[in-house]
Amino acid sequence: MGEQSQNTLYFTRQFIRVLRDALIAHTDAYNKAGILHREVGAANILVTGDSGLLIDWALSESEVRRRERKGTWQFMSSELILFGFPSCYSLQDDLESFFHALSWTSLKHAKPETVHGTTCLFPEYDHVFPFSSSDRALGGEEKQIKMENRALRSCGFVDSAFIALLFDFEDTCAARYELNPDLQIIEEMRQLYAPLPLEKQEKVFARIPEYRTYTNRKRLESGQWFIDRCNEAMKSDDWPPPQARVENTCDRKNPATISISSTSSVDDQDSECPSETSYSRLGDSVEIRVAYQRWQLKLI
Repeated sequence: MGEQSQNTLYFTRQFIRVLRDALIAHTDAYNKAGILHREVGAANILVTGDSGLLIDWALSESEVRRRERKGTWQFMSSELILFGFPSCYSLQDDLESFFHALSWTSLKHAKPETVHGTTCLFPEYDHVFPFSSSDRALGGEEKQIKMENRALRSCGFVDSAFIALLFDFEDTCAARYELNPDLQIIEEMRQLYAPLPLEKQEKVFARIPEYRTYTNRKRLESGQWFIDRCNEAMKSDDWPPPQARVENTCDRKNPATISISSTSSVDDQDSECPSETSYSRLGDSVEIRVAYQRWQLKLI
């Protein structure tokens, strides 16, 4: 994450406090003005002493109703870059970008227990290839698969309140790409376990995949859960000892340097986005222009 001063960023409460402050700014902008940032990333979360700032609102918009792709490749949601055309930008895309900023920064600067942890996800964040002979690109599938498989858990991080929060963010954002839960079954389960105390109900539901997906998607309806989860983590005493950030070395043969700012070329009626959150894939074929350095791309 960006720094305004020369202060060393420690992977303790300070790091999460900075992220929490950025989430508060984002949530206020969305709740009070309906504004989406649309370029949440490590470079736009600024460290100012013990606080954090969410900067660079140049791409922000309110009431986004066009199919677009905007942002920096590594931090864009899988949904936005999964196809070679614009999608409907949503609050969920911004919230997922906060998770990718946290995950990417942790992999790059936190010292894990194993060497494997320093490189295990960078290829997925950089994964990009031309869609065709034209200047189109797509990716995101590898990033999505790693989220669904909870790949961060195999990266060798030391157990702590910090890592527990990172894993919770991963669980929540991965719910976007899981099978849609059957709401009727969920309601039947609620009625079945209603006589149990609330604490026991939660333990039962936590073991049911469909209910976990349902709960995590509810969290994605607002940035408030992410803020509350950061506050909960900061109250814990289970933190790693103060540690100056490291610069993990990794083999990034073709690091993506894409910065996207593109809009669908279809007419206004066809390009309007639904007013409600949809978890189904969009199948429209539209043209997208992507600015990138072609010599850095390598077809696999």
